Amino acid sequence: MKKTRQFFSVLLTLAMLLTLVPATVSAAEPEWETVNTFEELQTAVKAKKEYIKLGQDIDTTNFHSTGSGLEVEDWLTFENQTCTLDLNGKTLTLMTRLLTMGVFLRVYDGSNLTIKDSSSAGKGEISGDFGKTAGDCDYRTIFVGENGSLTLEGGTFRAEGDPYPTATEAIYCRGGSVTVKDGVTISQRWFHDRGYAKDLDGDGYALHIAEKSKAIIDGGEFIG
Repeated sequence: MKKTRQFFSVLLTLAMLLTLVPATVSAAEPEWETVNTFEELQTAVKAKKEYIKLGQDIDTTNFHSTGSGLEVEDWLTFENQTCTLDLNGKTLTLMTRLLTMGVFLRVYDGSNLTIKDSSSAGKGEISGDFGKTAGDCDYRTIFVGENGSLTLEGGTFRAEGDPYPTATEAIYCRGGSVTVKDGVTISQRWFHDRGYAKDLDGDGYALHIAEKSKAIIDGGEFIG
């Protein structure tokens, strides 16, 4: 009887010890590619990295020369890939003075891009600054093309332009889908009239959904 009691005592001790052992994580944590410059961001996108995180603020105003910003070949294009971009509380400033550069970031050909902000402050931002615009053209910070999918889970997205801020849009979707969740702000505060009524403001296209596109709005704030 004594041995039996000892046996059950050992079993009870083992059971208690097992409850203290941390549970094994069933899924491995994603391997994030942290980028600190626009060149590193371009490289990560071209290499089709699945998880990209901003390590610091990135400003492209002086990317090629002082005040010149980006050129057409500098487009960030997601093509046939799935990617999560974590703003991580940082600001990505995309700027150009090129009249013919109509978009900064493109989601093409079946790509699935998710943009989130894992920071507690929630201050992550993508800002499109078109420093030279024409009144009869359109300029978009983010363009979602046919069969492309963009999911916004956090962050602020803006569009500005000069001399025609009214010709800009923060996000434009044609033939793809956009999902906006709580914690997202999309801002384009100018009246969108292709640049001709520049004395008007307010009613601009923060999010423009056109031509067989799909939008799912689960939250967020829209300014414009």
